[in-house]
Amino acid sequence: MQLVTETEQLARFCGRAARAPYVAIDTEFEREGRYFSKLCLIQLAIPGGQNDDAVIADPLAAGLSLEPLDHLLSNTDVTKVFHAGRQDIEIFFTERGIIPTPLFDTQIAGMVCGLGNSAGFATLLRVYGRTVPERSEACTDWKQRPLSKKQLQYAIDDVVLLCPAYEAIQAELERGGRTDWIADELATLGDPDTFRYDPVAALRGLKLRNAPPETQAAAIHLLRMRDALAKQRNVPRNRVLRDDHLTAIAKARPTTAQDLRRNRLLPRSAKSPPLCDHILAAVRDGASEAPAHGPEPSGSIDSPPTNHASLTLIRTLLEERSRYHRVAPHLIATAADMKALARGQPVSRLSAGWRFDLFGQDAMRLHAGTAALMSNGSTLKVIAVNP
Repeated sequence: MQLVTETEQLARFCGRAARAPYVAIDTEFEREGRYFSKLCLIQLAIPGGQNDDAVIADPLAAGLSLEPLDHLLSNTDVTKVFHAGRQDIEIFFTERGIIPTPLFDTQIAGMVCGLGNSAGFATLLRVYGRTVPERSEACTDWKQRPLSKKQLQYAIDDVVLLCPAYEAIQAELERGGRTDWIADELATLGDPDTFRYDPVAALRGLKLRNAPPETQAAAIHLLRMRDALAKQRNVPRNRVLRDDHLTAIAKARPTTAQDLRRNRLLPRSAKSPPLCDHILAAVRDGASEAPAHGPEPSGSIDSPPTNHASLTLIRTLLEERSRYHRVAPHLIATAADMKALARGQPVSRLSAGWRFDLFGQDAMRLHAGTAALMSNGSTLKVIAVNP
């Protein structure tokens, strides 16, 4: 293991990695109190198990350029392997403008190999690794320099041990014919839009689903304003304006600073310049939008009602198929997917491919009344019926 602080050192390793089938990658960063994560370490390992097959790059070192790493991350001949890599990939995207490609995430692979929805690294190693290291440095301050030998060993273990675990879980996917089962999730992880802030999507977390369109439009502009200020100040969004305060403002839709000052629940910062000016501008922008151009409602009076008996059967079927095939249920179908099925609405990702074979076909038959569930000892069986 080598601590890389010079560009020439990094270039030599990346040149070797460019000839490898894959490179395992992990990062250490600080996110607390920031909008943008501060990248503190980058760990890299290639198969081979030799001492020089793993390095730790120090992006805080004054003499280090990450340009050789940029080329490696963009090299389509080398698979980039992460475990729970969303935040690592987001850092590369926001700091370097690069999405590593092609990529593989062992946590996602674990979802179709019986490890559950979000298995940790220790769980992966217990099943597919050779050893589980002590995790005593999980809360360390990675900005401090110099780093101790214990800190460096902790950091490098995350990629050295990931190599054999990746090879083992990849082999299991291939043996079971499940390699394509995680394609959608890997594609989402590699999509730049995954890491771009979407105020319309953020609106769903504000409990304004049934609010008037004018309120939703105001909330969207407030969310956009808050995000812009958080970026500018490099602080978390809630440090600018908390969700409950933003929701209250969207509902009240104030037009003057006096309106804001009358709300005793709002913090002083929201009632004073410059934040109050930004708030009022966002509310005005929301009011200028015609309600018809606001976010699409979650449902309409014309949409078919949910058949709750059908929904119960569909959920039961999902639980059974998930348990029997050792696949995380959320990977097969989401709550929204099941509700759509229980309304008789098409769900494209359940209408073809492995999800259709595993679950979608029988779920649609249950809703249509052409199939039923029968207890067969410790399992459930889908049987055809004549409606």
